[in-house]
Amino acid sequence: MKALKFTALALGALLSAPFSKAQQADWYVSAGLGVNVAGAFDQTGFNNDTICYPNFVCDSPPAGFRWFYDLEPDTGGALEFALGRAFNDWRVELAATRLDNGVDQQFTGIEHLDGTPLRFMEQNDYRIETRASAGDLRIHSLSLNVYRNLASMGDWTPYLGAGLGAAQAEITEVYFEERYTCVSEACQGRPAGEFDSLQRADLGETVYTAQVFAGADYDIGENTQLGLELTWRHIDEVSDTDTYLEHAPPALTNTNTFGKTSHWSLGIQLKRFFGD
Repeated sequence: MKALKFTALALGALLSAPFSKAQQADWYVSAGLGVNVAGAFDQTGFNNDTICYPNFVCDSPPAGFRWFYDLEPDTGGALEFALGRAFNDWRVELAATRLDNGVDQQFTGIEHLDGTPLRFMEQNDYRIETRASAGDLRIHSLSLNVYRNLASMGDWTPYLGAGLGAAQAEITEVYFEERYTCVSEACQGRPAGEFDSLQRADLGETVYTAQVFAGADYDIGENTQLGLELTWRHIDEVSDTDTYLEHAPPALTNTNTFGKTSHWSLGIQLKRFFGD
């Protein structure tokens, strides 16, 4: 909601900005390429697993578990294509954007589903190997954006803009694997393989996106502009439910929620205008 309010304020600022020189209404197409930097976000997941694992101390069968990770995105790429129309000092466009950022995932904790801390057994008959990782934060968005040109400075035309839209936000290659083996030839309890878990999935959801823009275009020829644009973009939190590839009990599902993200991107844009 804060992002929506911020975008509304930005639209209000556009209405009070000074005008640039007038021009005839024209359609245009644009293409942009740049880099984007995303802020850190968190991952919270849960399941309804009723197994008490060998490294846990359980007073009664658990109702499920909840886990936590921190995710740190790498600097990634930004690609955009748009179709728009200019009306004097205003432009309205429909834009398709793709953002890609590699993600570093760090485990931060696990607890019972009700929030009770887990107690761990210091010694048992099992050796446990756990691996977890995530691939990329990938966002495909479609948005309606409004721009207003400011007072021109020679061949340069600065502008401000804001927009709203929908995004398919996805965290690819979310991977979790836990393998149990016996320390000695025979474990005192269930066979080690019954505790194994494996999940590999792309997790995503369609969410809303809000963005604001600041940039400047330079006339490089008749009906052609080359510009530089700075964008701040907000992506809402993502939640998805998936099944394990291996797990006991069978057909158990888990739900992971990834926190809201914000992206700064800087790109070069090429616009080509064509008349009515």
